[in-house]
Amino acid sequence: MLVDQSRDGTPDLGETQNTAVKSNFAKIAGGTQVSSTESSASNSSVTTSKINDKTIGVLVSLMTDPKWFKEYVDGTMWYGTNYDGHGSKVDGYSYMTANGDPTSFIYYKTNGNIVTYKEWIPRKSVADGYFRTKTVTLTRLKNDYYSTQSQKAKIRTYLDAIKPESSYNDSLDK
Repeated sequence: MLVDQSRDGTPDLGETQNTAVKSNFAKIAGGTQVSSTESSASNSSVTTSKINDKTIGVLVSLMTDPKWFKEYVDGTMWYGTNYDGHGSKVDGYSYMTANGDPTSFIYYKTNGNIVTYKEWIPRKSVADGYFRTKTVTLTRLKNDYYSTQSQKAKIRTYLDAIKPESSYNDSLDK
């Protein structure tokens, strides 16, 4: 069974790596009914695998603004967690940022299978902006960006290039 891994533009077709999906597709194509137990087992295999917070940040970044992320991931992308202690709208959220201005941050927080993310949207000026808050399921992020071996390899490359929060804070002190 072929799956399309692209988001925009040219299709990125490849055979699915999910053996349960392959098996169920073969049954359906052969005229055999797939039980709901089999179907839910194949869906849960994606949702039960754990991925770390930084990886979730990469997946959210690829979903929200892949051009921005890919432009800055080779040297000027940072990952960290915002604990300002002042109860701000992003206190306790993790973030990805490229150059430190409010529009270059993607804040996110995971609660079970739900990922809430925030972006700063300027109005007349950056200072006059507001946080736009949206949610996406972790299952969708994994299915769209982290399901094939080639996708996982690409994500590992991105993770290696992202600088830790401590180096971002050091750059602000200079």
